Amino acid sequence: MLAHVEGSSRSRLTLEYNERKLVQGQATLIAAFNYWEDTEKLEWTQKLQRLHERAERNERVLKHTAHMSLNFHPGDNLTDKQMAIIAAQYLKGIDFADQPALVYRHLDAGHPHCHIVSSNIRPDGTRISNDLRSPRHLEEVCRKLEHIHHLTPARDTAVGEQRLQQRQPTHALRLHYGECATRTGIDNVLHHVLEKYAYTSVDRLNAVLSLYNVMADRGSPQSHLYHNRGLYYRMLNDEGQKVGAPIKASAFESRPTLDYLERRFAENQVLVQKELPQQHIRVHLDWELTKESTQTLEKLTTSLQRQRIQIVIDPSLRRQTLAGDGHAFYYVDFESKTIYRDTDLGEKYTGLSVFQRMRLDQRLQELVQQQHLHLTDKKDAAILEDADPRKKLHLWIKLSQQHNDWVRAMEKENVLHHHHRQRHRHSITSGL
Repeated sequence: MLAHVEGSSRSRLTLEYNERKLVQGQATLIAAFNYWEDTEKLEWTQKLQRLHERAERNERVLKHTAHMSLNFHPGDNLTDKQMAIIAAQYLKGIDFADQPALVYRHLDAGHPHCHIVSSNIRPDGTRISNDLRSPRHLEEVCRKLEHIHHLTPARDTAVGEQRLQQRQPTHALRLHYGECATRTGIDNVLHHVLEKYAYTSVDRLNAVLSLYNVMADRGSPQSHLYHNRGLYYRMLNDEGQKVGAPIKASAFESRPTLDYLERRFAENQVLVQKELPQQHIRVHLDWELTKESTQTLEKLTTSLQRQRIQIVIDPSLRRQTLAGDGHAFYYVDFESKTIYRDTDLGEKYTGLSVFQRMRLDQRLQELVQQQHLHLTDKKDAAILEDADPRKKLHLWIKLSQQHNDWVRAMEKENVLHHHHRQRHRHSITSGL
């Protein structure tokens, strides 16, 4: 059993997420603790008002709503009643026994799990301490509940694990949340990647893990997780956003902790410093950039894939505007199993240089001015007028997806016009 807790400042959005699953038939409400109506009689307004009423008792607290998930092994065949009892005991273990709490059993994943929406604010207006929601205490609570209810332990590698391994493919697959058990899917990806690829940092490792919708998460540099050298592995959706509960590195049988990764970083330095894989990427990238047909980032990426090279856009660009060194890409060479930051290969191969060598920077700017592409943020207009191209790199990355779609639409339209002209000529010839 694994538990995860997040704080939220928006009760409505947190509740709406679970209620939407309810409407879609992907969840059921299995319990409502400390509400004034029976579970089956509760309406939307009553659910929300109870959370708002608690939040109003202490307006100084920003993250007044708690959104939790309890995740069980696929072999734990729990009834709704059993899961509700476990949820109640879990809430007691973290000092939430007297709080209003809604327990939703989600049906959209390959393992049994539930989400709990509750409040951090007690009836007297005081805030419940975060101490009892620390990863260490959550783990202690989960271990006790595993023992009481005879659940498959999260760290158990003997009980029930054999069934899971029989279902694992012999090669890694791109994960999609809900289609497989989170831990099993991530474990399979790690088994495929960690021993085979030559990564020299967490960000380079994440470049290749992202191809499978997985990431290694150290938390922010200001977090306790980061300062205590902790590491989680998480599943991502196709937009690169975190989904599902994180799993501690130490919970996997192979224990791919930060200590393990750092040993691999040192070992891999020799491999990535070899000139052959670097030159392989440079030669093919130079060749593709000379072609007139390489007019979009999508077409460049597709062409390089034929040479067993993958461009991965740096996920951090989703969270920042500036890329001071022109960095935007990672290059993954599937032949040598090496991963390079674009700046590793030289200034000509940075994201900024690639956009400029394709003249894609000019083309995107022109298409925005012609209103074929549209800015989605008011700040983007000021960035577009900035003289420093490095400040525009993040914007170009954002506009590239629109550009890919626009070029495809134009090409489709041209094909339709061509067929129309051909039919017209044929009709004229037949008439003669």
